[in-house]
Amino acid sequence: MADDEYEPEYEPEEVHLSTSASFPPLTLSVMTVLPPPVEYMSLIHDQKIEISSRKVWCGSLLLAQHLASRPPSPSARILELGAGTGIVSLSLVARGLGRLVALTDGDDEAIKLLEENVLMNKTDVVGEGADGAPTAGLVEYLWGDDDTRVSSLSDWCRSRWPGIAWGAGDAAFELVVAGDVMYKEELPALFFESVGRLLAPGGQLLLCHVPRANVTHEVVVSAAERQGFAVERVDKFTWGEEGGEGEDTLPDGCPMEDAARARIYRVMRK
Repeated sequence: MADDEYEPEYEPEEVHLSTSASFPPLTLSVMTVLPPPVEYMSLIHDQKIEISSRKVWCGSLLLAQHLASRPPSPSARILELGAGTGIVSLSLVARGLGRLVALTDGDDEAIKLLEENVLMNKTDVVGEGADGAPTAGLVEYLWGDDDTRVSSLSDWCRSRWPGIAWGAGDAAFELVVAGDVMYKEELPALFFESVGRLLAPGGQLLLCHVPRANVTHEVVVSAAERQGFAVERVDKFTWGEEGGEGEDTLPDGCPMEDAARARIYRVMRK
């Protein structure tokens, strides 16, 4: 390989999600990026090569575990923003949660890997809803309030699930989920612009945030409030302390240093 070339390599990884009062343990297989050689780390940074969406992040594991403890309605339309490996959405579909689950990411390579992940979990994941439509679907979508991108996503949803009464405007979802997706300073504003366009009246966003770079919890909450949302912290992590309720068990592959900084927020319109 030349000094100025770097091509990510991937391998399957088994992800074990712990039990809850509602669901037994769940194992999913996803393609994840192998750690880049040290000599290419500066190249990845300088050329802005995106690999963050191609590994399993702690926030996604924590959010999947939280949703197993507090499952959404089986009839909910669910949207995942920044799906990455798809752990959150795939766990929802495998557990029969949600009438439909739309997985989105803004990275075309991540979408290709998502396709592989769905196929690897086909027995447990790819099913059909009550109206005969596929339960899960995935599509590339860049965050923001751009009319063309939002309209494209809405048109895709109507085509994917023609039996759903989407209405005349933007596609609207009763539940939006996102885990560990804000790791650059410009992302919170774009993220909540998307949520503002795609969240149904009375719907909610469940967001697990782990501070990275300069994106603190305060930055995320402020960005949500500027878009007219009310933000409530809903996690109660105790990590092995007496009285834990399922989600307090640290998921495999979730570093304690990340888990200790993580928070799960419920975000709704004021």
